Amino acid sequence: MANPSAADTTRWLARLPWIAQLGPEVAAALAATAEVRALARGEVLWSRSSRPDALVAVRRGRLDVVRASARGDRMLLRCYGPTELLGLSTIGGAEATADVVAAEASAVVVLRGAEVRSTLVARPQAALSALAQLGELVGRLTDEIEELRFADLDTRLLRALARRGRGLVELRVTHDELAQQVGATRENVSRALKRLESRGLLRRRRGRIELFHQKHGAG
Repeated sequence: MANPSAADTTRWLARLPWIAQLGPEVAAALAATAEVRALARGEVLWSRSSRPDALVAVRRGRLDVVRASARGDRMLLRCYGPTELLGLSTIGGAEATADVVAAEASAVVVLRGAEVRSTLVARPQAALSALAQLGELVGRLTDEIEELRFADLDTRLLRALARRGRGLVELRVTHDELAQQVGATRENVSRALKRLESRGLLRRRRGRIELFHQKHGAG
């Protein structure tokens, strides 16, 4: 995919919920200094403990936020898809708390921290909106921590698939990825998916899962 023009990037940014409320002039100012990057599958956008000082909008594909243990075990913390933003904490000076990796061929728009900060300083309402987004993220993460501790594996899998699918009926995901996301072994995930399929909640395909509970309202 060829690099989009500044005008195209401006139009795309202006459609994002957080930026749309700021007006086309702000979208144009952010686009003027933005970097549009194409990422290959597996490419690291930034690493844990780095200071990227940037806000990233996913234009195409998917970014995974992952942490790895000293043994090399991998935990998938969050997935970001098209039009979603990540990096609100890093533009405040915080270190990245995990690696951000392209789960598939992706394109992102990287907004410079300095430009975003000047926007927030000039528009207090935008800063409040950014804080609200961070609060919502903390709330979702708290729910997911509670889920990991108290919910059974079948329930955790269904909820993880629903979050990952974002309303899609069919999604591409491997058993390994799901295991990393729900804190289980690949074998236990495979058995749980078989149970869910027997209950008519999904259908397993090679590298794909069809979610009947989303399409038909079951579950």
